[in-house]
Amino acid sequence: MRDCEIKRGKEWVKGCRFHAWGFGSEEGANGDPNIMWSIGIVEGADGTVLEMPPEQIRFTQFDTRQPSADEVERIAAFCHAQWSNWMLYLFSKGTTLRDGGFIIPKDFYDRWWRQANTLYRHLHEPEKNSDRKEARGFFAALRPRG
Repeated sequence: MRDCEIKRGKEWVKGCRFHAWGFGSEEGANGDPNIMWSIGIVEGADGTVLEMPPEQIRFTQFDTRQPSADEVERIAAFCHAQWSNWMLYLFSKGTTLRDGGFIIPKDFYDRWWRQANTLYRHLHEPEKNSDRKEARGFFAALRPRG
């Protein structure tokens, strides 16, 4: 989590905590595909969990140290492997249509949608363990090579 401020009207509210980026969506008109947009999951100063558009979030704590090129490459390689493994898993659960479209079974969709819209602290313990495993991978990628 990072400290942030959120814009409410014309004022910036201090004392908030940024949790994660996510997506908002709504069904399009006339059966069009869902319309999606980026949102930030933020805990307001009063403890309320909010979904905020990126332009209404301002970070107040920054790490000013610039990562080395080697650190960037190691994390980029880890992120790509993490994403690639997830996509292969996702594709193994769905069905590719003749036109190239892809269908995810409803039970997987429901579970992943719930997880994506749940703050980490509210996840079930097995789900947290999965995220902890991924976090350990980041730390391993950052360890100095010897």
